[in-house]
Amino acid sequence: MHDLFLRFTSKDAAIAAFKTNGMMSETAEEIPFDGFLYNEDGSIKGSFLLDVIFGTGDIWENTGTDEAPQMVKLPGFHVNMRWRGELTDMPTFGPDMVTPEKPTCVFS
Repeated sequence: MHDLFLRFTSKDAAIAAFKTNGMMSETAEEIPFDGFLYNEDGSIKGSFLLDVIFGTGDIWENTGTDEAPQMVKLPGFHVNMRWRGELTDMPTFGPDMVTPEKPTCVFS
């Protein structure tokens, strides 16, 4: 299993990336929770789980103190992905793949 942290500029950008990687049909409008990718011969290449962070893709960070919180929305539309398959078969997301210092949410 391989977990990825993805940060897109918007939900539409995330949908476009998932469609480009064959993770959504061209007519789909909502991001799926899970799915499979297939080889040309119909065999399964791998499976994936997607978690749109907090259901909105938004991450908020407290830049204040516990006594006087100052919540700031971090830029981007955030999705975590768990890939079950070979690394060489994993979808690619280029600069949308990030490595957070302290992930807000992780798969358990």
